[in-house]
Amino acid sequence: MSNYKRVKYNKCPLVEVTYQLNYPVILSIEANEPVDFQEEIRLKYPVYDQQNEDIFTVENAKANADLNQRQVRKLHHFISGDQQWRVTLAKDMLAFTTVKYDTWEELSARSIEVIESFVKEYKPAYFTRIGLRYVDAIERPVLGLQDSSWNELLQPHLCGCLGYKTKGFAQVRNSNVNAVVSFGDVFVNIASGLGTVDHHDGKAPSEAFILNCDYYISQRISIDDLKTMSTKLHDRSHVFFRESITDKLHYAMEPREINE
Repeated sequence: MSNYKRVKYNKCPLVEVTYQLNYPVILSIEANEPVDFQEEIRLKYPVYDQQNEDIFTVENAKANADLNQRQVRKLHHFISGDQQWRVTLAKDMLAFTTVKYDTWEELSARSIEVIESFVKEYKPAYFTRIGLRYVDAIERPVLGLQDSSWNELLQPHLCGCLGYKTKGFAQVRNSNVNAVVSFGDVFVNIASGLGTVDHHDGKAPSEAFILNCDYYISQRISIDDLKTMSTKLHDRSHVFFRESITDKLHYAMEPREINE
């Protein structure tokens, strides 16, 4: 797909990664507690939490005004002992979220174990959407780039008003880019712009460029094709991220080549 070599960054800006599968509604997940599914994965995900999520769609848009009209989805969370990994099960969704992402291979291996347990218990006919979402928070001081402008670090398609050049004084206070880009059957939903990161160290939140990219394939996907399609998402995410940053930012994050 690309001449870009896969790398790991010593100063990686990733704050969260989510791998999500959607499937036709399975009513038994909503109607019954997922006891057997929990037993299958409980050794790695011993902490359980459950919450209800309001679903707002065009069909139930009046839910804001009429609580009797709202739709609610029950979410079952299974969390690792170190709180770094979370499996979320719903009637139409299975998701894996981590704040300790190392490699795609690790995420893929951990998810396959859970997917096998899910398929064994609930027997989904097929999947309707798979998604891989990366959230990066790029902080210039952390990378020794506090004297660099954002348009020296980011490619024009992400910069928006951050690329504004003028002979007079101007300071961009806020700039956001929202877009959907398609690469054949792979789409990426991009939400990016200036934000802040709170390190909970007693200091004020620091400025960061937040890059939230959701790569997805939305079509009927068989269980047998799941691994191939998921790998395609990862490959596209690697290329798009590298095509969205400059060499200056790339090397400041201290890349190390991954031997495949």
